[in-house]
Amino acid sequence: MNYKKAVFLAEMFLASWSLFSQTVRIDEAIGISARELGQRLNRGGKVAVLNFSSRWAQLSKYVIEELDNALVRENVLTVVDRRELDLVRQEQNFQMSGEVSDESAQRIGRLLGVQAIVSGSFEAIGKTHRFRVRTIAVETGSVVYSNSLTVKKDTVLTALTPPLYGTTSRDYNVVERIGIGLSYSVFGIGAWIYDDDYSEWGPGLTFSSSLSAFLGFFIGGVSAGGVSAGSLNGDWLKGALAGAGIGAGLVGIVGFVRGAFFTHTDKAVEVRVSSVPSWGIDVVADASHNMGLQISYRWQF
Repeated sequence: MNYKKAVFLAEMFLASWSLFSQTVRIDEAIGISARELGQRLNRGGKVAVLNFSSRWAQLSKYVIEELDNALVRENVLTVVDRRELDLVRQEQNFQMSGEVSDESAQRIGRLLGVQAIVSGSFEAIGKTHRFRVRTIAVETGSVVYSNSLTVKKDTVLTALTPPLYGTTSRDYNVVERIGIGLSYSVFGIGAWIYDDDYSEWGPGLTFSSSLSAFLGFFIGGVSAGGVSAGSLNGDWLKGALAGAGIGAGLVGIVGFVRGAFFTHTDKAVEVRVSSVPSWGIDVVADASHNMGLQISYRWQF
């Protein structure tokens, strides 16, 4: 019984160690992919690392460049020069951090004269990060290599994957302020909703508006004609209503000013960090392989 228990515990330990060992750093994932590619493809074959799909352009660029370097260090495969590949990218108009179909990869592979096209992707799923590399044969379009590794977040990956979204605070705009001011002007209703000091402004405006309307009602009625033969005449009613409107309106003006000009909010609004516009200056080669200066302006949404 003890022997069986010991064997069971040993198997569980080995299984957990196997699962744990599959979690690697980003640089280790790149190295593993380069070694396995060298073992899987024919020695001396020409390959191109075409693209690496991710939500972070800097991560895509890093993986492509490091995978290129790792393949060169393995000294098994011939890797296409980056300048030649960048020129094809510009001509075909695609980004190295975006998705590329197998048909497009084959077409680009033929232009480059390579036997295989290497692409990859990085996906963050909660706290898990999946690193995938996929290689297709240019001639047949078949998948000749594929891997999927779980990557842990070390200092390198943290630096390459900054938050895509953040929060900022904003105040009410002009239209919102007019609406809020109008709600304050009607017996202080808006103060109960928007004002931080609603315990003061809400009851204060509601009471003041009601009292002013009440006093205005009687003062306006008396001023307009009073009581005739024990009943209210038409002039009294008109004057009373006008007085009530003026009384409530005077307090309503105070409420509108309070709501429109002195009510603020620090409501957090989610914004895309990468939506900030940015300028870029790069040295690139044209179709004649002459070097030139490229200035770009990007604004992502």
